[in-house]
Amino acid sequence: MKEDISRFIHEINEYEDFDDDTDLFEEKILDSMSLVFLINTMEEKLDVFIPEEMVSLDNFRTVNRIDGLLHSLKK
Repeated sequence: MKEDISRFIHEINEYEDFDDDTDLFEEKILDSMSLVFLINTMEEKLDVFIPEEMVSLDNFRTVNRIDGLLHSLKK
């Protein structure tokens, strides 16, 4: 799933390089608007629902954290 997450982020910001532990907000790869787009894309393409209470900068700070969140929701 990490590959999908990274691909979605690259679709949002194709000019930035990052790895699974890069702080996406600190490096300005994501911002609040792009986070909304990322969430919508993941919900649509990965067939997952992300509850509003799970939407926090902390949960979406890195690809690894996003992956962990999605895995916890798939259980």
